[in-house]
Amino acid sequence: MGSGTPSWEEWLPLVAPSRDGDRAAQQRLFELFQPGLYHYMLRLSRDPNRAADLTQEAFVRAFLSLSTLREDRALRGWLYRLARNLFRDAYARKTEVHGQEATLLATADEAPGPAAQLEQTELRAAVLRAVDNLPRAQREVIELYHLQGLDLAETAQALGLREGTVKSRLARGRATLRRHLTPFVENG
Repeated sequence: MGSGTPSWEEWLPLVAPSRDGDRAAQQRLFELFQPGLYHYMLRLSRDPNRAADLTQEAFVRAFLSLSTLREDRALRGWLYRLARNLFRDAYARKTEVHGQEATLLATADEAPGPAAQLEQTELRAAVLRAVDNLPRAQREVIELYHLQGLDLAETAQALGLREGTVKSRLARGRATLRRHLTPFVENG
């Protein structure tokens, strides 16, 4: 459901050169993280144009303040936290942002038949609706951990929480999703 998350082996060697202003390293970091960060911003804003703007702004700010990153391995969580804070700052006064839900439904890599495609699309839509209906605290950890592929430490860092709090919210969010999706899966 989320886009592929780059492995640390791909991006870790790029952090120091990016910090030193190496444009090629910065471009590669952008290429590696842009798809996932864009999808995260799209999930938050529900508007493809706003998501693109926020993603771009997050990278600009990240490269300008990369010197403040204490540990290179913390880049992914730090980047998602920066983006989340940008979203909150930009939309703190808005209660609801409208967009195109259809852009969230990625197509499968394989080409299943029409019936299987419809079922898969309906299941994705049901999962995304269920995630959208979670309480904000649970939704944030589910989106970062499951949809964006961040690990526990990165999710905790992105949200400014302790890992134990992330684990607790994940467990509650999963339980809520299970309750909401069980009827859909059983009847599907």
